[in-house]
Amino acid sequence: MPSINYTSFGDVYKYREKDFILLIKKSDSIFVAEILCEEETVKRNRMINNIAKNPQRAWEMDNVLLCIVELRNTEEYKDRAAYYGNPERGDLPEFFSNCVGKIDNSDAKKLLKELLSDELHIPPILKEELKKLSI
Repeated sequence: MPSINYTSFGDVYKYREKDFILLIKKSDSIFVAEILCEEETVKRNRMINNIAKNPQRAWEMDNVLLCIVELRNTEEYKDRAAYYGNPERGDLPEFFSNCVGKIDNSDAKKLLKELLSDELHIPPILKEELKKLSI
């Protein structure tokens, strides 16, 4: 099957055996959210629930959440979560060589809302670009 050629918010790319959602593409950089596998999603949700039950561990929440959104409406990624953290860096042309689709519009809206509401982790340049989007 030939690869799909997209380059907008919500496009999904497979890169180095992982799935990433494109957030913003600039001429010299990209911002992406990683789609966790089901096992990692369950592990992260379990960790979030454990931390939520123990207020003394609230400081750990900062490293766990990083703009996490469950992809409930994108059939290919159901029961998986996307998060913005510290994604792998790589060669831009290589990254864009394998577009595998797009996340559901409602999941894209949830992800955008979560990214815009985050006060700690989102770089100002990314936030400014995200504010320009309408989904």
